[in-house]
Amino acid sequence: MQTAISWFEIPTADFERGIRFYETVLGITLKREDMGPTRMALFPGDESDSVGGAVIHMQGGNPPGPMGALVYLFGGDDLATPLARVEAAGSSCRKP
Repeated sequence: MQTAISWFEIPTADFERGIRFYETVLGITLKREDMGPTRMALFPGDESDSVGGAVIHMQGGNPPGPMGALVYLFGGDDLATPLARVEAAGSSCRKP
C-alpha cells in the first residue's frame, strides 16, 4: 500500500553541520550526492521503502526553520483526482 508521504526535504544553511546533526541524533550515515546546484544527503533506505528524504542545501531554496521543510505527498497516478477535491475541501488551486 502506498503511503501518503513520498519524499521530504530538510533544508540547511550549513550543509555539513546539518548532516552531522542528523547523523549524530539518529545514529545513521547519510549518503552525499550533488544534483546540479543542489547538494543532498540522503537518508538511508532501499528501493522497496515507500518514503525517502534528504537534508538539502541550495541557493534560493526553502530556508531552514519552521517554514522550511518540504514534504511531498503522494496523490496517486492521476493528480486530477485529488485536485478535483480541493474546492470541496475549502481551498483552491492555482497554476505556479
